[in-house]
Amino acid sequence: MLLPFNATGIGQTKLSLWPKISLFSLLVLLSACGGGGSDEPDSAVVVPIPEESNDPSDTVEPDSDEGEGPDETEEPDPVEEDSYQVSLTVSETTITEGASSTLTFSLNQTNNTSQSVVVYYSLSGSSSQDDYQELGESIEIPANTLSASLTVNTLDDSIVEATESLQISLTAQSLPENFTLVNNASVEISIRDNDSAQDSYDLTTRAGSQAFYDDEYLGSAFSANSWSGKNDNSCIEGSIPSDVKDKTTQRLNYFRTLVGVKTIDHDATLNVKAQKGAHVAQIQFDLGVTLTSAFHVPNEDNGNWICLDEDAAQAMGASSIAQVGSSWNAADTVDLFVWDPGVNNSSAGHRDNLFRSDVNAVGIGAADQAVLIMTENNGDPTGMWTWPPALYVPKQILYSWQEFSRWSVRNEKAFLKWKNKEDNGGVIPSISVTDCEGENITVQNIKIADNKLLTWEVDSNAADIVSECEYQVSIQDYYVVQEEGNGAATGSLTTLNYVTTLFNAE
Repeated sequence: MLLPFNATGIGQTKLSLWPKISLFSLLVLLSACGGGGSDEPDSAVVVPIPEESNDPSDTVEPDSDEGEGPDETEEPDPVEEDSYQVSLTVSETTITEGASSTLTFSLNQTNNTSQSVVVYYSLSGSSSQDDYQELGESIEIPANTLSASLTVNTLDDSIVEATESLQISLTAQSLPENFTLVNNASVEISIRDNDSAQDSYDLTTRAGSQAFYDDEYLGSAFSANSWSGKNDNSCIEGSIPSDVKDKTTQRLNYFRTLVGVKTIDHDATLNVKAQKGAHVAQIQFDLGVTLTSAFHVPNEDNGNWICLDEDAAQAMGASSIAQVGSSWNAADTVDLFVWDPGVNNSSAGHRDNLFRSDVNAVGIGAADQAVLIMTENNGDPTGMWTWPPALYVPKQILYSWQEFSRWSVRNEKAFLKWKNKEDNGGVIPSISVTDCEGENITVQNIKIADNKLLTWEVDSNAADIVSECEYQVSIQDYYVVQEEGNGAATGSLTTLNYVTTLFNAE
């Protein structure tokens, strides 16, 4: 469940949105005001400057005494030819259940010993032995060879589940003296589900939506990001456990399933970039830097971006950023962007970015008080969704801000504000919402973004719902496109009607 939110902190929320791009991030920088306090940030971070080495072992100067023979420079000891390093690679880092990925256990040079070497490994992550064929605990690299391979065969089932992870880590168990492991000798495979929640849960019924909420929303809860990095200028971005990434993606897919867009997975490459970006943001937070649009284009011209590299810059660039007043973990950050509170978020563009139909993958990074959700899309969204959706929806996820909640419609085949060529005027849709008692409830602050996203605020009194309440939504002067071409579109004004039922899931 979400933590209590300080209303004063919300009012001070600063956000900016760059929606028209194919690669963007959702970056949440959590401040130390409101409900979650912390020590004051350091006044400065000093980046150490490498000093010249005075190590006498680097170069040995020859004796200057005459008659002692020609000058000589001491040569470094050669690398022993029979010293071996063992590494591990994987062919596919993300696969769908039922598919396979190949692990390759390699030596840095051919095993010239007369005997094979046995390499042991351990398995961890959120997946279980029911998700893949038995893998054992070791593999043999024969004499006079460079490597050995092992196939990970995942198992297909009919269970709706979140993306799960399998981490394979080499161990030094029983290695001969002249064999060592490379640093970070582990790989991770993300196993995607291929079963639809809609097939297992009837979200048009209260019972089905309740079960889906219990399994996927409450089932994705966790307490902390468990970040392993450092809040200093050592540029150790650290990592977060696989379970944190799995459950954050599970929470995101809960919302995406409700609005009828495809589920997505976290990607190992994007995770690395997102983690670096979150670390850079965390350092800026510790320095007391105020969130500005500079976080989208971090470079030497607009700040002291400590530990910034190309990956971190890509993760932070073209992003949606929020600075809030209490501590949230990565899954609760997904809730925050669906909620999209604050005076600067009236178009709910962060929600819109999370619900894009063309998102292909997500990367998740987190530090103590910074979370970055990086998404990758193909730039060609289709279809339509509403928030809240035309289903049974738990009132617990329809958050209010100053007594109002933000509702939205996104339609890729709509012009919500268009110019009438005859009178050079404009048409803005009008919206009415009626509750379960037949009362018209207050609708305010209608906003339009890129002619396809319509957002408005509703005084739904959802918090007061004891059992359930049905809401009738009617959007008039809604322009639907029938044909597009040559930069123009033809269509007609219509009325969009739908019903959403809010119920108490607790």
